[in-house]
Amino acid sequence: MTQIDSKIKSDKVPSFSVVVISYDGRDFLRKSLKGLEQSAWRPNKIIVIDDHSSDDSGAMVQKEFPYMEYIYNENNIGPTASRNRGAKLALGEYVVFLDNDIIVRPDSLKRLISFLDATKDAGMVGGKLLNKRGEKIFWNMGYRPNFIRAAIGKILYFFLQPFLARSTRARDFLMNFSLNYWDYDRSIPVGWVIESFIAVRLELFIQVHGFDEQFFMFHEGPDLSDRLREIGYQTYFVHNALVTMLEGHVHSLAKRKKMFRTSTWRYYKKHYFHF
Repeated sequence: MTQIDSKIKSDKVPSFSVVVISYDGRDFLRKSLKGLEQSAWRPNKIIVIDDHSSDDSGAMVQKEFPYMEYIYNENNIGPTASRNRGAKLALGEYVVFLDNDIIVRPDSLKRLISFLDATKDAGMVGGKLLNKRGEKIFWNMGYRPNFIRAAIGKILYFFLQPFLARSTRARDFLMNFSLNYWDYDRSIPVGWVIESFIAVRLELFIQVHGFDEQFFMFHEGPDLSDRLREIGYQTYFVHNALVTMLEGHVHSLAKRKKMFRTSTWRYYKKHYFHF
């Protein structure tokens, strides 16, 4: 019996692989991989894609998790391309993508994948992200990105911001018209889910050529949702597949905002403006 067999309980489950992407987040990565060891459902493979880290993440993985497949990118190609690289090594019906700051619970993968397996029109599903205080992450999921809706939200925010200084939820609702503003006791179809904890039918993922690597970071999930929708498959938010997001950001806030603006423009150009 291998170490992974002894540490991760085995049931008769749909076949799937897990791709974990990481960049200079060794301590977050260790916590994430330890969480996977406690999963009630065992993946065919756990693939760690290290996007050119300089913090000895590789040595840690190879020492503490030698049964996992570890791939080191010779250049920093970004999370989108790293996910695609991991998916090429995946085995099974489904592939789960996990950021290195996501801590799964013992039943997280079971709930996420069992919903995908049972929902025939589901091409991609995402779980519910909570921060360390157990609060919702408000960019978890939402409507299909819409240029007009976003513009209206920003206009309302501009005029109402003096009254919203103490209300994070209200700010988020006005800025994004976020579906995640409300609590859900059921799983629902959505326009998109954040890429941090998702599962996709591997055959469909290959059919649509994976994530669009024009999106270095941000909007690759909404873009994939749109392309799956074009071939008849929905994206769902799975309300009871809970994980903890540690928000282990490496890039500065200013750099993340710049990348977000670039990806937002690229998304609208691709799906709305067509030039």
